[in-house]
Amino acid sequence: VCFCSEECRDEAWTQYHLLECSILNHILHSRELSKMAWLVYRIVAKAMIIRKEDVSSLKPSPDTPNPFLSDNYNTVWGQVTHSIARTPADMLKRTISAIFLTSLLQHVISVKTDEVTMSMVMLRHLQSCSCNAYQITEHIVPEGNIKRSDEKELGGAVYPTISLCNHSCNPNVVRHSIGRVCVVRAIRNIKTGDEIHDNYGPHYLSSSREVRQNLLCTQYFFTCVCDACSNNWPTVEKLNPAAVAYKCTQCSAIIGDSILGLKICPNCNKKIDFNKIAKRLETLSREFNKAVENLLLWRTSQCLKTCLEYCSLMDSVIVHPNKKIAICQQAITLSWSLMSNVQNV
Repeated sequence: VCFCSEECRDEAWTQYHLLECSILNHILHSRELSKMAWLVYRIVAKAMIIRKEDVSSLKPSPDTPNPFLSDNYNTVWGQVTHSIARTPADMLKRTISAIFLTSLLQHVISVKTDEVTMSMVMLRHLQSCSCNAYQITEHIVPEGNIKRSDEKELGGAVYPTISLCNHSCNPNVVRHSIGRVCVVRAIRNIKTGDEIHDNYGPHYLSSSREVRQNLLCTQYFFTCVCDACSNNWPTVEKLNPAAVAYKCTQCSAIIGDSILGLKICPNCNKKIDFNKIAKRLETLSREFNKAVENLLLWRTSQCLKTCLEYCSLMDSVIVHPNKKIAICQQAITLSWSLMSNVQNV
């Protein structure tokens, strides 16, 4: 295990590493344990250190306040497990893993605790983390070449507040790692009262509806009914950049495929001067090309300023799915990634 500084090492030791150091090889080199096992072990170990190794206190009482704070263990405990939906084989494997992790933790703690209760706690988190944990990532940029950059997983974490967000194959937010903190940012307009939709992995731009539905049903136990799934949106390769439908800026009703002249919404009767909007879109389209050049030169702030305005305007007048919006959102997402955890190699 490597630490970035002595301060980081000392902090890790007091918070959790004193219960990990001597048994870590048994977790990392195991052929049977998943990557999630280490995260689950740390969750329980850290909670026990905070609660003076009292395993009985890990299970909250029904009256325990639960304000969904990310640093509150009770919030982590309360995350959904989907126990009923899991197969007997799945539960058996997780139960064996829970017993093994319990034996490791029992080996390093100073007092003996109830093994059954501790195994139950481990089992609960082995289930909940499989559908609630997040990756901590770093953006790898080979020789500073952004075109060749890609994300690399550094580890995992549980962010209970972010877990409150439901999934959409066309999300309105993206996540980025800054250190160990997860930052959530909007990538399109979100009206007051609208739900914040995260993406759990499968995105309509890169995966077909069948692939997305299978993955979500297998890992997260739900059938997605987002706009992309309900209307079977095409992937980015199949999106026609010339096919554009415009909508009302007030009620979002479809107005037509022309952006010329004064339009009256057939739904709310709002008058919209599309000539003015068309001129601004044309200007921003040219500026977007320059913004991409700035992005490739690491001028992320300059790129973001243009892309955010362009994407916001397109999102307010153009019906999804749209290839130009998708490309602009990707530029925004990459800009934020390059302002987060980055490593030049």
